[in-house]
Amino acid sequence: FPASEDLLMGGSLFLMTPLYLGAFLASESKDLSRTVWGLWATVVLLAIPSLLLCGTGWTQLGPRYTLDYAPFLILLVAIGISRWSTQAVALFTAASVAQYLYGLSVMP
Repeated sequence: FPASEDLLMGGSLFLMTPLYLGAFLASESKDLSRTVWGLWATVVLLAIPSLLLCGTGWTQLGPRYTLDYAPFLILLVAIGISRWSTQAVALFTAASVAQYLYGLSVMP
């Protein structure tokens, strides 16, 4: 805020979709520790090519290069937020929706 040219260069995964912060809490799960570490290893290995990419490419709003590992990250989020209240999940989801709606409203 306010809208600028930098908005069109993409956005931070965790700032644009704060619900993804719940993925970090997945590591606290003792029952699924092997699964969680396997999912994290998959996310990291799939993220390496995206992180080494020199440019963001075409004009974009959100973190589009995360689509390669988003399914695995969503599984981590599901494990991590299992103890969150419904209100907390709703708040983080509403923050995501608000940011994407704002971005869409200022896109050329």
